[in-house]
Amino acid sequence: MKEIVGSLILALGIIIGAGVFGDYYYKAKGVTTPSVKATGIASKEFVSDTVKWKLSLENLAPVDNKNIGYTNVQKQVDALTEYLANEGIDKKDITINPPTNYAEYGREGQIVGYRVSQQLLVISKNMEKIENMALRPASLDSLGLSFGMTNLEYFYSGIDELKKEL
Repeated sequence: MKEIVGSLILALGIIIGAGVFGDYYYKAKGVTTPSVKATGIASKEFVSDTVKWKLSLENLAPVDNKNIGYTNVQKQVDALTEYLANEGIDKKDITINPPTNYAEYGREGQIVGYRVSQQLLVISKNMEKIENMALRPASLDSLGLSFGMTNLEYFYSGIDELKKEL
């Protein structure tokens, strides 16, 4: 009789333990309801409707007067923003970042001057005008600009709807 009671207790313990372990495993997997996941690849051609022109204007200043560099870069920024406004680019489409500078070194390791630069971002829907200015900088030559870096990036404002469609 003691053997039967002992066997029943052991069997009951194994059943309860298996149930607890199964419940823990099920919850650990995070399965709340049966579901199906699907992933795939889709593509569709679209035309960008916004362009970002990132450029920096720069000037080399003498060792003893970094302010000349800041003044000259500010003149370039003013000339470019005025030119862009005359070309129909809205001032709200132009972001001007603070100027930066770094030392220029000569062959013997001495500082020979400072390169002062200022970055501008032009984000516009007027892609044709921005592309023409960026890709044909000779049209800006009369402004006396000294570009340090320039590049174009393209965006599509309806990308969220396109993702849903795909």
